[in-house]
Amino acid sequence: MINFDSVARASDDFWYDHEFEVIQAQVERLSPSDWDEFERRCLLLPCQSQERVAYVLGGIDTVASARLLLQLCKRSERDTVLTAREAVRSMTLESVTRAASDLWPSAGGRTINEVLDWVEGAASVPRDR
Repeated sequence: MINFDSVARASDDFWYDHEFEVIQAQVERLSPSDWDEFERRCLLLPCQSQERVAYVLGGIDTVASARLLLQLCKRSERDTVLTAREAVRSMTLESVTRAASDLWPSAGGRTINEVLDWVEGAASVPRDR
């Protein structure tokens, strides 16, 4: 599993120069069942750590990473939302729309920006799945 202490404790310079790549490599190796736990834990992290996770996920174009990023767009503070939105924009429309419809069956949008706008404006955050 991911070492969340290293996410929280790394200095900004060390994080953006090195540590995010280590965490990104670990995230890329998560199994589907690990993703459920990773998602749950990430949604409970402090804002700075959530922003760092969003930064990591920008390089991982999967439905699972898009799903977590969309939830961060809805639940988090401004800086995390901005980082999460930018990470979502680096993904394919297919990953983003599948993740949005998985979370919110009525999700809409023909572009990534439209999906993001829908999520931030209309979606309610699912409590449990």
